[in-house]
Amino acid sequence: MLHFGLKPPFSWEQFIARAKEMIPESDAAVLQGCAAGIEVVDSQHPLVKSWIAFEYKLRNELVKVRAVRQRIDPIKYLRPDGYAGSEITHIALAALRHTSPLEAEKYLDQERWQAL
Repeated sequence: MLHFGLKPPFSWEQFIARAKEMIPESDAAVLQGCAAGIEVVDSQHPLVKSWIAFEYKLRNELVKVRAVRQRIDPIKYLRPDGYAGSEITHIALAALRHTSPLEAEKYLDQERWQAL
């Protein structure tokens, strides 16, 4: 029922209420924590752990490609995360190719949606 770029058919609160009927209480708590920001959520949950890894790798790749453009050393802006992989590198490069910053952010949001 959720589609990227379209208005959700119900509010966040309604989503949580519906989800609580179908998932364990511990998973519902993780969902509620997501509303406050990914940093406050239990990072040991497998989905959250995977999401955080993806997001950090994407952010690191964005730092690297933007640093090249600015001719600065990206090392002090990188988080330790391991190898990003060619797919994430491709996402960062493709975002940088957009001439409009707004279109680049929309593209990144769509890629994040796909990853999730």
